[in-house]
Amino acid sequence: MAADRTECDCDIHPVELETGAVSHGTVEARLVISGMHCDTCARRVCNALVRVGGVASAAVRLHPPVAHVVYDPDQVTAAVLCGAVARAGRGTRHTYRAGTLL
Repeated sequence: MAADRTECDCDIHPVELETGAVSHGTVEARLVISGMHCDTCARRVCNALVRVGGVASAAVRLHPPVAHVVYDPDQVTAAVLCGAVARAGRGTRHTYRAGTLL
């Protein structure tokens, strides 16, 4: 995938999730994501998701372009997660969008 990384010109290091970020019951959301072109794009989106308060875990795949997020519904909503994905591309030449899968 080295060619893809050069094409996207992005190099992102993973962010570690803070332990104890979620205090009780969690729910799962699957988000379909558009705009990712390489593994580091997926990492950028994943980093944006784990930075959201109330997220217990997040995993983002490039193929298919889906995020699996476990979160505390008392602290965050799926709409907030989709907004975090969209903001992940700000300041870059990338535009990411997310929607929830049923």
